[in-house]
Amino acid sequence: MSHNRSQSSGSFIQQNFLGVIGCVIIIGTVAFIINQEMRLKSDKMSSPISPSSNISPTPLPPTPSITLSDLSFEVLNGSGIEGQAGKVADLLKEKNVTKITTDNADNYNYVKTIIRIKKEYESLKPEIESLIKSKFEIDTTEVLDSGSPIGVQIVVGT
Repeated sequence: MSHNRSQSSGSFIQQNFLGVIGCVIIIGTVAFIINQEMRLKSDKMSSPISPSSNISPTPLPPTPSITLSDLSFEVLNGSGIEGQAGKVADLLKEKNVTKITTDNADNYNYVKTIIRIKKEYESLKPEIESLIKSKFEIDTTEVLDSGSPIGVQIVVGT
């Protein structure tokens, strides 16, 4: 009987050993698969995208240049001489300026002409001064308030 018992005990150990080995193999396989999937995700997130050698950057469109005809002008008569603002308006119209309003200045004591221009349009200052100098003496050119609805204000003197 003792022989029979040791045989069944050996068979029990052998079965348990095979069960443990099977579990280890299954757990190892699952761990390996999970590890591989995590590596793939990590590689996708950390690999930089390399630019293709045949793609060239798209050039930016050139910045449009501003001309006098793009601006709005306010021409004020500061001399009290009838038609002075109209004369400046006519000079501007010769340069294809269409956005022009004329009015009287706050007073008629301006001896020389004052030009006020917004800072962003200062590149046109020489052209405006040259145009006005052909008929009127310029006193100063000043910066026009950035909140102004017009681009250039001209107060015409005598």
